[in-house]
Amino acid sequence: MTSPAGAHGWRPIVIMAILFFSIGFVTWLNGPLITFVQLAFNLSDVAAFLVPACFYLAYFVFPIPATLLARRTGLKAGMAVSLMVMAGGTALFGECVTARWYPGALAGLGVIGAGLSLLQVTINPYVSLLGPHARAAQRIAIMGTANKCAGIVAPLVFAGLVMRDIGGIAAQVRAAPSAAARDAVLARFTHAVHAPYLAMAVLLLGLAVWILRARLPSIAIGREDTADAAGHAEGPARGGVPLLCLGVFSTFLYVGVEVMAGDAIGMYGRGFGLSLDVTKYFTALTLAAMMAGYLAGMAVVPRLVSQLQYMGLSCGLGLVLCGAAWVSSGLVSVLCVALLGFANAMIMPALFPVVMRMMDRHADRAAALLVMAFSGGAVLPQVFVHLAQTRGAHAAFVLVAAPSYLVILAYVGLMRRRTAIAGPGAGGGMAGGVAAAALGAVLAVALPAGQARAAAPALMPLPASAHYSGQTLSLANGLAVQWDHAPTPLLRRAADRLRARLDRLAGRVLPADDHAAGAAMLRVRYGADPSFLALGEKEQYHLAVRPDGITLDAAGPAGVLDGFATLAQLAAQGPQGPVLMQADIDDRPRFPWRGIMIDVSRHFMRIETLHRQIDAMEQVKLNVLHLHLGDSQGFRVESRLFPGLQRQGSHGQFYTQAQIRDLVAYAADRGVRIMPEFDTPGHALAILLAYPALAAQPVDPAMADPDDAALNPTLDATLHFVTQLYGEMGRLFPDRYFHAGGDEVQAEQWTRNPKITAFMKAHGFADTASLQAAFTARVQSVLARQGKIMVGWDEVSAAPIPKSVVVEAWRSSKFIGTATRAGHPVVVSAGYYLDLLNPAEQHYRVDPLDVQASGLTRAQADIKRVTMGPLVDAFTLDPALPPLDAAQKKLVLGGEAPLWSELVTDETLDARLWPRAAAIAERFWSQPQTRDVDDMDRRLAEVANRLEVTGLQARANAYRMQARMAPADPGAVACLMGAVMPVRNYALNSFVRRSGQVRFDELAEIASPDPIAAMRFNALAARFAAGDRGVAEALRAQLGAWAACGDRFATVAQGVGALEQGLPVARDIAALARIGLAALSGPLDDAQRRDAVARIAADQAVVESFAGVVRTHGVKPPPAGLLVAILPGIRSLMG
Repeated sequence: MTSPAGAHGWRPIVIMAILFFSIGFVTWLNGPLITFVQLAFNLSDVAAFLVPACFYLAYFVFPIPATLLARRTGLKAGMAVSLMVMAGGTALFGECVTARWYPGALAGLGVIGAGLSLLQVTINPYVSLLGPHARAAQRIAIMGTANKCAGIVAPLVFAGLVMRDIGGIAAQVRAAPSAAARDAVLARFTHAVHAPYLAMAVLLLGLAVWILRARLPSIAIGREDTADAAGHAEGPARGGVPLLCLGVFSTFLYVGVEVMAGDAIGMYGRGFGLSLDVTKYFTALTLAAMMAGYLAGMAVVPRLVSQLQYMGLSCGLGLVLCGAAWVSSGLVSVLCVALLGFANAMIMPALFPVVMRMMDRHADRAAALLVMAFSGGAVLPQVFVHLAQTRGAHAAFVLVAAPSYLVILAYVGLMRRRTAIAGPGAGGGMAGGVAAAALGAVLAVALPAGQARAAAPALMPLPASAHYSGQTLSLANGLAVQWDHAPTPLLRRAADRLRARLDRLAGRVLPADDHAAGAAMLRVRYGADPSFLALGEKEQYHLAVRPDGITLDAAGPAGVLDGFATLAQLAAQGPQGPVLMQADIDDRPRFPWRGIMIDVSRHFMRIETLHRQIDAMEQVKLNVLHLHLGDSQGFRVESRLFPGLQRQGSHGQFYTQAQIRDLVAYAADRGVRIMPEFDTPGHALAILLAYPALAAQPVDPAMADPDDAALNPTLDATLHFVTQLYGEMGRLFPDRYFHAGGDEVQAEQWTRNPKITAFMKAHGFADTASLQAAFTARVQSVLARQGKIMVGWDEVSAAPIPKSVVVEAWRSSKFIGTATRAGHPVVVSAGYYLDLLNPAEQHYRVDPLDVQASGLTRAQADIKRVTMGPLVDAFTLDPALPPLDAAQKKLVLGGEAPLWSELVTDETLDARLWPRAAAIAERFWSQPQTRDVDDMDRRLAEVANRLEVTGLQARANAYRMQARMAPADPGAVACLMGAVMPVRNYALNSFVRRSGQVRFDELAEIASPDPIAAMRFNALAARFAAGDRGVAEALRAQLGAWAACGDRFATVAQGVGALEQGLPVARDIAALARIGLAALSGPLDDAQRRDAVARIAADQAVVESFAGVVRTHGVKPPPAGLLVAILPGIRSLMG
């Protein structure tokens, strides 16, 4: 997980912590000072509480002037100036107390408060923006820990140096025989303040000099020259000003309650008759509780709960403690007040960055408002002390504190509703209210007019934490990249690819050097990672796009590549040219293994086709390309040890060893590992055509099912062949993981060979599964000696095998449970088979850790048993299987999305993989709570567009296929394709017409499982049904196009067999579109509704039969293998 220190390391964090210690030391002296001045100047409670009042009222008066000063001086110089002002106030206070001049002492406190105002205006936003936003609460908690350490030390030091015998001095004052004698006692008492305060002044001056000389990173906030491309500055999102007011008001209340719990606790204790010698330590008790709260908060935020969630829990605890203080008395009640320190600890660390993020580029103004809200430390204690005069301290405390926690809790609730994963977003908020009334006038001066926040960018995969301001950073003057240390050649090339992608996605983004005027600066910091391009590589990163540039802080090179992928997804074309959406992103993967499998055996894929897939993988953070290189249909890699493999087993289509090395390097450049698979002992026809002596049965090139052909596992020659072949192939693929297949070995291949059955009997193998397990163990041993880790399909786990073998669970999710229970690492592909042609949302719902996610139910298995026989059992879920325990979950490495290529060629590969693989990439990368299917569908269309713009050819290839079928009007075919989807679960195989060449020209091969036009239509229709009439014109335009599609398609279909098959579907789509148009105009009459319901029901029956795993008896196959995709939208319009 990304460090709270962020890109700049721990040095600035330590320096800031020292400053917070100084703030705390000065601030938390107020508690004992109240008792001190009350005795020293013979004051009432109200007059004594002018100490925090003067101190905290400075926070109301000085923040906006302090902000203006900070803008002129910069944050670093602003901190130094503030320390100098504090030094002057400290010296003034010491002198005036020694002279027993109370107004002067209060003036000194006011000067200290002015210096602290400037320091708070500079240091709080500085710490908030110093690293990842999701870790801002942790950074501020670290600061708070330093602050409260000082707060514990300061009262103890003050009590030891100044108030050692305050009870005795109070007794001497009361017993003094005259005013002169009393003054003499008090003079000695007050003189003890002089030296400590003078020493503090000197230390503060020394700190100011040190800060000026310290090497601190430059962080800009609130730059007025960073208005967006349209030339205007933006404030909070629409509806955000009232919510910002409530956030500032919550800060006002929080600081007041915090000061009461720390400074007024002594008076609270004296209300129960406790002595001064006891109550003088109560402030330290409160601060110790706050320290514990900080430590607890840093342990769980954001690892277990978010900043807002913890703030809500803290408020709830505060209310409980207020109630406990109310119903108890004496030391128990005082202890409840002290424990409010624990509850208070993490409220400000969460509250400050949350409010700051609402303002983004105007963070300095937000900081000013928040520091002004610190004046609650002056107001609420005064309210408390005045109430205490009539209601008593016990009741007064609860009457002030409890409502304050309730208001803060209300703010938390509103912010949680607005933020979700995208942070504060567009939406309503409180209209008016107490906070808005109190701060509206200030906001009118401090904030520019707000602009509507743009929608969150369509990132995929969604990051672990992301916050968007809705504002943009211009790339019109180019992008410069600055590295914290010399990058590797691989990372330099990655930066060049980033620029190229930004140029394609957003328009003319030129490279620029570090000094180019106006160029956006990308600053990259990354750590060393010996495990780069291996399982467990460091992929965490933090990305911040702000008005002053971009920072990327990555744990290793893989994190840089991942961060670049996210950055490219933030690109867009703005009114004035290319821009990046401003964002603060903290990200890491859920699983380290995130792959796709491409079968190049059944259909050979050109190198440039594979390059396109690897480029797309990099963009969605997939990091494993599993290449299925050897199967019955073809052996696809040049072997110099066994040249017969390419001569007899490849049909002349194979990769040379030089091509393989180049492909591996191409993938590694993009952070993608290539794992080869050469399937044995089954699926071996291509091998056996070249080396028939290794076969379990006589080799027949024309055998009914080529996949049945198997090696003879009992021959020493077989093991020698596998050893030599895997050794040669393993040297071409440097990845440690090597897939040896092991799937679908037909038992009859072995049981019908008398020599094999005799071998089994002689060696005690009860069945073929045991024989295969023994063969697997020998292969695993071979691969281990070659430095490889064996991966096999889940059949290899049917009998005991070495635990180091990685099991790829494909037949059912139940094998995730059984394999991990046996101690095997697991890669999950069950539920992610792309050649089943299921839509993205179906894959998206499958979680890699769910043992019940993918497979046949018992009822489905009973139906399939008729055709599959006992094989169906492996595909059937086990409802009795328990969920994975913690140890089993750790064994799940991740997942893969396989694409078997019986019906896939170079021309269709892009469309069959993408964009569904992007949705699966999100399932493997993003956190388990990321499960909003509607949001995924919304983003998927944009992701598909980006992948096409950056190199995929799915649409270009689809157009080429449409133009081959209908050269006079390819758009007629495209119109139909927007409303249909192909049959699923291998039903398409029966519709495909094979010619002598590898060429498929069927409508269903062009149809997408996720037709974007139909998905958009269904979403718009749902909005219309929910009352959004603003989408009516868009619906009418789309339905009008589909209504005309029937005649248009009929014109081009004449005499073209493949198109003529689709005529019934085109007519059906046109009829459904007319139903939709009629429904848009008003309710259907009875006859129209009956006809519409009947048509929809008939279409739905076909969809349910040919989109499911079990066919419905009596339902005819759909024409051309096409299913209607717009039925949900038509039903929505009908109501």
